[in-house]
Amino acid sequence: MLAIDDSNGFYMFGGCGAKSGRLADLYKFDVISQKWTFYGSAAPGLRGRGGANLIQCEKKLLAVVGGFAGEELGDAKLFDMECGLWLPTGEGKDVIENVISPRSVCVSGSFLLDEKRFGVIFGGEIDPSEKGHEGAGCFGNDILLLESSDDAILVEVVPAQHDDWPECRGWSDGDTNQNKLYFYGGLSGDDEHPT
Repeated sequence: MLAIDDSNGFYMFGGCGAKSGRLADLYKFDVISQKWTFYGSAAPGLRGRGGANLIQCEKKLLAVVGGFAGEELGDAKLFDMECGLWLPTGEGKDVIENVISPRSVCVSGSFLLDEKRFGVIFGGEIDPSEKGHEGAGCFGNDILLLESSDDAILVEVVPAQHDDWPECRGWSDGDTNQNKLYFYGGLSGDDEHPT
């Protein structure tokens, strides 16, 4: 899970390690110095996960949203890129719970609109396959628009609206550019007929 910041680098969060299982570590790579900065192996309460969304929500805020940790997750945690610290939630909990409907392996990014940065998530796996990576599970095709503050994330859900709306999918790739979300490919269907 990668996110590009507004300076000279990108952040990488979590995934599945060859020896250590699901990870909850955060790194930044500076493309000028070509050096990695390690921000720790886990934020308090943030479970290791694969398929999370890593989104720059504000100039200084990075959000880890959703993912898979043996089950689909819908929580979030905010990271202050200027201070290099995970932020506490306004509710006094380790993570912001139930931010989105649980999902993983989505397409996500962020964009500026009227000088405010918003996160966007499309689709993803909303119910894992009993066959694991050998199956297709169940996927969504809604859009989630995220707006963040220092201790909360507000979400607006945009459901599929017309016939030419993209079909349900997960495991896609994409990015945002000039306030548009682009994505390509992915997995759809079900366990019997994955496409």
